[in-house]
Amino acid sequence: MARFVNNNTNELLTPNIQNTQTSPYAQSLVSEIIPPSRLGGGVIRGDLQSENYVSASTGWKLRRDGVIEALSIEIAGNSTIAGWNIDSTTIYQTGAVLSSTGYISFGDTPPTDYGNNVGAWLGIDSNKAKLSLYKDANNYFQWDGDKLLIKAANFTLDSSGNIIASNVEIIDSLNFSISGITKVVLDYSGLLVGAPGPNSRTFKLEDAIFLDFYDANGNFQGNSEIGWGKFGTVATDRGQYVSVSGVDTFEIDGQKCIISFPFTPASSSTTVNQGTITWDSSYLYIAVANNSWKRIALSSF
Repeated sequence: MARFVNNNTNELLTPNIQNTQTSPYAQSLVSEIIPPSRLGGGVIRGDLQSENYVSASTGWKLRRDGVIEALSIEIAGNSTIAGWNIDSTTIYQTGAVLSSTGYISFGDTPPTDYGNNVGAWLGIDSNKAKLSLYKDANNYFQWDGDKLLIKAANFTLDSSGNIIASNVEIIDSLNFSISGITKVVLDYSGLLVGAPGPNSRTFKLEDAIFLDFYDANGNFQGNSEIGWGKFGTVATDRGQYVSVSGVDTFEIDGQKCIISFPFTPASSSTTVNQGTITWDSSYLYIAVANNSWKRIALSSF
């Protein structure tokens, strides 16, 4: 049983009260017989609350289980809560900072601004949202508010938009643009430069590379292409060669040169560039100098 001293008469009181939390007498006794200045190291066995306390509405309450209920808490000076330090501008602990100036950062020594500082930084700088994940000068991922900057062991994306990579794997397809060309698509079947239409080009990346042409109306010119690569259905036929298809076709593989269409010079001085070779059913013609042809007669064997 608790005992109290009447501060006015020094009389020792032993109230016969079993529940000091709910008894009006006990509440009055604590208020009047034990002034706040005398609480000192005493024990409050119930909850402590303001007279205007209404849950989630007004006032405050300090529960006996250690929970504080309040609509807002104003802390003067520096404080520590669950390992987090709080001062007038920053909430921080080892390895992490949340600043009222508009950033969060992480690291052994969390960076305090955007830039080439080891760690992670996300925030507002010069009125722009910026991100920096920085290890060293050769390993970083940054967004400076205008451009994405990446550098790793085998990949670099610099501030000018240049990409340097030792290997690029495209899982499905890649759509991008090149200055002056509205559409570039790269997928497993090839590279399309320009949407299928006027003046577009296609590179087919299989065993060979082709450059296909479309006419001014967007129609594919199936007999007009430039190709390089491996052709043929059996190993002995598969050589490296260049093919230029169209009105005139020229092919070179590992064993032969193919000029598909004949041409007969009108005379030995017909206009021509030195080194030109052509043929007809009777002769092989070679331009040994500009505008100077010689020919070799052909025979069966």
